[in-house]
Amino acid sequence: MNRLYPILGFVVIGLIITCGCTAQTPPGPPATTPPSTFPPTPLTTATTPAPTTPVATPSPTVTATSLPTTQPTPSPGGTASVTIQNFAFVPGTLTITRGTTVTWVNQDSAPHTVVGDAFSSNTLSKGSAYSFTFGNAGTYRYHCGIHPSMTGTITVT
Repeated sequence: MNRLYPILGFVVIGLIITCGCTAQTPPGPPATTPPSTFPPTPLTTATTPAPTTPVATPSPTVTATSLPTTQPTPSPGGTASVTIQNFAFVPGTLTITRGTTVTWVNQDSAPHTVVGDAFSSNTLSKGSAYSFTFGNAGTYRYHCGIHPSMTGTITVT
């Protein structure tokens, strides 16, 4: 019996080493079964009868709309306005018809003027306005007399 203990000890140690040293591999993809050789069973599906009257499909409606212009085009003898803000005339270019009165309104805290070959305003403080009626067709360039980099153009048709 004394001889049996050393042999049992070696067996236990061998089992521990064998179990602890085996690498565990991750499971592979599930096994696939080969396709069946039996004839397929026909599927039974419910059918919906086709409608007997045609169904009208609505078509998209296209409506023409006018896009806003960057500058107003008043009628003859109408009015137009130019805002003075951020040291610029807005709009910088304006097309009007003969007889239209253009009004410049200063919205800047700095004073400005409106100076052209045919017209000239006094100094406009914030909230002040100047108006001029254009009676002749042509292109009128103007600027601020205090800030000459500020320019604008009025085209009269």
